[in-house]
Amino acid sequence: MPNDTDMSVFRDRGKRGLNFAIAGASGFYHSEADTAQAIDRGSLDHMGDTAVRMARQLGGIDLGTLDRSRRAFVGAPPFGLLVWGHRAHVWIALALLVAVAVGISKRSETEIGGVVRGFIGALLLLISCGGASNALGHVSLTLLDPVRPASNSAVLFLLLILVVGALAGTLLWHRLWTRGPAGPQRGREALIGALIIWTGLTLFFFRIDLANLGASYAFAAGSICLSIAVALRLFRRPPSWVVALVVLPAVYLLGPLLGQLVQLSSQALPSAVAVGSSLLALGSLLVVPVAVGASPVTDN
Repeated sequence: MPNDTDMSVFRDRGKRGLNFAIAGASGFYHSEADTAQAIDRGSLDHMGDTAVRMARQLGGIDLGTLDRSRRAFVGAPPFGLLVWGHRAHVWIALALLVAVAVGISKRSETEIGGVVRGFIGALLLLISCGGASNALGHVSLTLLDPVRPASNSAVLFLLLILVVGALAGTLLWHRLWTRGPAGPQRGREALIGALIIWTGLTLFFFRIDLANLGASYAFAAGSICLSIAVALRLFRRPPSWVVALVVLPAVYLLGPLLGQLVQLSSQALPSAVAVGSSLLALGSLLVVPVAVGASPVTDN
């Protein structure tokens, strides 16, 4: 992570270590309200237990014989911790994106104009979803006390408001974009637009992944699920609940990330609103295959 901690002075001198921190209610951090009474006892117990177990584990092994190759790890309750040391997630995501793009180009009658319309439609979804979430989030700030640090429950309330706003914006976009006789065609074009945007995201974070293994895992997972969902919607015609099941793993991985980043931004609640609404806007592209109906494409 780019921020400094009490460990930074040792890190800058080539020492390796581990940081343990509590992300919830970070608005209290380094404020007058940062007292022992403000600390959640359950979080404190969890941190202490983790630190003690880690010390015992490291104290019982020869650190000179450890495998020093890089690893990526992501918490995936209740399954435990996902750990891997390669970039297969990126290559699978890019391969599926390319495969779906090739399939569309060979079997679809969609022309450049349709691709452009789809890209515009996906951008309008981002604006509608993110704008509604951002607006409702800022309105909700009037119900919170911006002077006092936000408690964990206050941040969760804000997160709920952001999700409600995102859903409202997505439904508004769907109502306007897919109305009329051309609605199914515009829905299919929006699928292509969503793929284009997520391809750009995957490529952007792939550059970061080269330096920090695993940095793109959430976007790679989103691209994999979106590619499969779009392929099903365009080349088959399964029920919406089947497509929803395909998208569910991405939501499972991105959902906690949304909550964590909003919590970490809660020292300045307007920043938390901006971060949360932006992530929800990107996530709305994942539900396009579920929300829109699209006739299967046919061979030219």
